[in-house]
Amino acid sequence: MKYKDSRFSRMQDRQRNGAWENEKSERQSRRAQASRISVFYRDHLSSKVEKEWWTSLDIEDMQKIEESYYRQKSMIPSTGNMWATFVFFENWEEWFEYIHSEYKPDMAKYRESKLKKLGI
Repeated sequence: MKYKDSRFSRMQDRQRNGAWENEKSERQSRRAQASRISVFYRDHLSSKVEKEWWTSLDIEDMQKIEESYYRQKSMIPSTGNMWATFVFFENWEEWFEYIHSEYKPDMAKYRESKLKKLGI
């Protein structure tokens, strides 16, 4: 008598079809996204933006800031008249000012994290 494990056969089918790596649960994709955003903040924004401000932003705003950063990074070295559908700045100081003015954090969350940092 031959035993057939349905989970093992499904796993083999997914591996054969190439869906093994692409088939992430919602929780796994959220955690990967949070990790990517955290690494982005640590590597590129930690010296210019305070952590409380960053953590009180929405996830969508964090993603938009990340996309804007990489667009800005790719546009700075290029010279000449290029047109783009997104906002472009001549230097990084202007970009940081734009980020602070354009993306507003959740003020209740921001206030709470600032008070927590003070120990109140």
